[in-house]
Amino acid sequence: MQYAIEQCFRVSGCVEQIADRAADMRSSAVRADRWVVLVVIAIALVIAVGLAVAWWITCQNKGMYPALDMPSFNQGGTWKAYCSK
Repeated sequence: MQYAIEQCFRVSGCVEQIADRAADMRSSAVRADRWVVLVVIAIALVIAVGLAVAWWITCQNKGMYPALDMPSFNQGGTWKAYCSK
């Protein structure tokens, strides 16, 4: 690699070539990262929907419906997910 850089400096326009190669490498890395992000989001959505369906089926087997309670913003507390009639 060092030999290639030394040869490149002997040729005019080398800095532009190096900058172009670096830009190409960055853009290809960004494109690859976009696919990873899309795959991670898709997997997260499948897991979230699967958990919601499992919760629904569990409550239905008990003859109830899923319920979710949010705590008060003023007093704080915990979220509650349960089955109710």
